[in-house]
Amino acid sequence: MINSESLRTLRERTHLSISECKKALDEVDGNIEKAIELLQKKGFVKRVDAAIIPREGVVQAAIVNGIGRIVEINCETDFAAKSELFIKFVSEVLNSQFFDTNNDSLQLLQRQIGEKVVVSKKADLTKIDNKYSLIGHYNHSGRIAVLVLLSNSSENEKLSLFAENLAMHIAASNPFCVTKKDLKGEVLDKQKGIFEGQLKEDTKPKPQSAWPKIIEGKLNKWYSEVVLEEQEAIWESKKSIKNIMKEIGDGIEIVEFIRFERGG
Repeated sequence: MINSESLRTLRERTHLSISECKKALDEVDGNIEKAIELLQKKGFVKRVDAAIIPREGVVQAAIVNGIGRIVEINCETDFAAKSELFIKFVSEVLNSQFFDTNNDSLQLLQRQIGEKVVVSKKADLTKIDNKYSLIGHYNHSGRIAVLVLLSNSSENEKLSLFAENLAMHIAASNPFCVTKKDLKGEVLDKQKGIFEGQLKEDTKPKPQSAWPKIIEGKLNKWYSEVVLEEQEAIWESKKSIKNIMKEIGDGIEIVEFIRFERGG
């Protein structure tokens, strides 16, 4: 059976009628590229638009044998992304011994679903040399996935729940970095320049002598928006991540996080 997304894609790329596209797809078991080749051989196609860049698909994070893994795999349609074959392939990639795609498996999947499939990006996160380090992960609807690595100086039974909540927070809040110290050089200078430009364009100009203090206030607000430790926790209002860490116990450190958003 030919799915409607494959039919729509073939029509968009070949500019042929529904009946011609459907007949071609039927002859090649739904494979779009083979259908185009068939139509070209028959002389039906005057022009073929470039292949659609796969933008649907899944991002997913998992903990495999104590290692955090995160991957984005794209296909052309939402229909294919939700298929059992595609979901199984994503799981196989995450759980493969070398966290790699077997090219034969990828080629087989493309033939089975009749769409281009691309492993867009992948990364892993390994515990540091500390028996109290911990990796948290979170997945949101196949669209956003997060890994976060925590270190602690001693055993803490609250750390696991904190890691789960923190990964969920990172998915929602999309921080730029972990601490204010990570904001250096061009990034910080650029933001200061933006705030200075705003003051210059203000319809009610402030005395230039007051600018440093105003810019400092604007920077502190900006830190609370882009720095993970300074952000307000989504699961506990009016408390920053930094303050919650202090409440849980001394010695906790957010070492690193990885956030993938589909198409991002």
